[in-house]
Amino acid sequence: MRRRCAIAAVTALALLAICAIAFAKTPVAGKFKASGAVSFKFSIKKGKCVAPPKNLNNPQARRGKMGKGFCFNSGDDPPVNLVCPQGGSISGAVALVSSFSRLRLSKSGSMHLKVYGYTSAPDPVSYTELSIKVSGKKASGFVRATDQNFINGSVETCDTGKLTFSAVHS
Repeated sequence: MRRRCAIAAVTALALLAICAIAFAKTPVAGKFKASGAVSFKFSIKKGKCVAPPKNLNNPQARRGKMGKGFCFNSGDDPPVNLVCPQGGSISGAVALVSSFSRLRLSKSGSMHLKVYGYTSAPDPVSYTELSIKVSGKKASGFVRATDQNFINGSVETCDTGKLTFSAVHS
């Protein structure tokens, strides 16, 4: 009897999970305005675009294949304040949100990746990270930017931390 109850409970949970997935809101195409710790505008369009690279820990990762889906686009590079560990900051810094344009959201409406900045060295010296989840006419996520500062002959990495935002369809 207990075994039947356990099987019934597991079956009910599985059906509930399937229903939740089936009724999850797909992204709505159009223009969005993000606000919060960082503000920028972007659009979501249905069409052909490339899958983003899986590059959170691998700067050499290549973009994915072209395919149909919801595509992220932004012309904005919002100003950010990079705070350095030794008390300084880097003025005039921007988060390179526009660099994520023409990349495809996942089937669940999300995207999380980095765009890296280089000098003449083979290793990256900075990055902008974007994590976004679009659900219906709403979106949320964070932007993070880093860069290097040279102080007293040594290198320090300056960071914005995670700048959270929420966005609405406009």
